[in-house]
Amino acid sequence: MKLRLLPSSLESELPGSPAPHAQPLTSFIVTGAGGAGPLAIDAGSLGVVGDAAEMARIEEVVLTHSHIDHVATLPMWIEACLSQGRAPVRVHAALETVEALRAHLFNDVLFPDFETLTDAEG
Repeated sequence: MKLRLLPSSLESELPGSPAPHAQPLTSFIVTGAGGAGPLAIDAGSLGVVGDAAEMARIEEVVLTHSHIDHVATLPMWIEACLSQGRAPVRVHAALETVEALRAHLFNDVLFPDFETLTDAEG
């Protein structure tokens, strides 16, 4: 089994900035666990590291909790997977985390409620 920590901050590109401004984001990729495909633990930076095809290779995400540094790019990862024909996208989390995501992130205000969307095939 192999564990990879994704980059945990995004540097500022502001001209003249004396030091990078960073927002720590949490994401790990686990590979080689029992023959399964890559698994992500948390989605802080998951949706902004790599191209859509690379992101779509990650089979599932386990969220430890709903703090923004652990879920910030989850919508971008889901959209990348869907753009590559990946459906369904599996996200595992405690009920409290799922409820927080439904109420505050995937609420048709900030991002679509992906659970209710369908395509031409239903």
